[in-house]
Amino acid sequence: MMLKINSQQITIALWLLTIMLGIGAYAGYANHHRLAEVQSANQDLRSELKHVQGKINQASPLAANYNIASREAGVTQNLNNAFTTLYGGLHSQADVNRNRSKLERILGKKLVKTALPEINGMVADNNQGEAAQKQFVIQENNGVHVGFMSPMSRYETNILVTVTYKLKGNVNQVKVYRLAYDLDKQQVKDFEVLK
Repeated sequence: MMLKINSQQITIALWLLTIMLGIGAYAGYANHHRLAEVQSANQDLRSELKHVQGKINQASPLAANYNIASREAGVTQNLNNAFTTLYGGLHSQADVNRNRSKLERILGKKLVKTALPEINGMVADNNQGEAAQKQFVIQENNGVHVGFMSPMSRYETNILVTVTYKLKGNVNQVKVYRLAYDLDKQQVKDFEVLK
């Protein structure tokens, strides 16, 4: 027995096949289009990641073009000079006035403002009812030691500074600072007096 297929059934079958192929093609196109969007977003993300990684590497103290030893040597020299002046090089108000801008540039205004009254402007009453006068009580600086902690980035590290000095009357003193230091700008960002 033979199936009888008329032309109308063939037409309907061909239309159904065409519709199904059209749906499949559209779905394939939509998936291909979505795939292209995802690939493009992925490429953009990779490009941004490379850019950020480059900035991180550039900011690292381990970057090839960043000479941390040279920076630390310069910082050590500046801090030695400033703390030697601050703890032993100021014997009069004229000395303070002459050195203030250098000290503030290296150590920051906040540290200088905190340290000056404490170490070189102690107020002493002369027990005669007259106005108290400032006395510059530090006789000499015995030494400054600068120690670097591991740098967190090329812009920030912690530094410990130990200063030994002698007060008038041969009394030895020690002062220890922890400095939050910007290696790139070579300036104290913040400080803490540890002793």
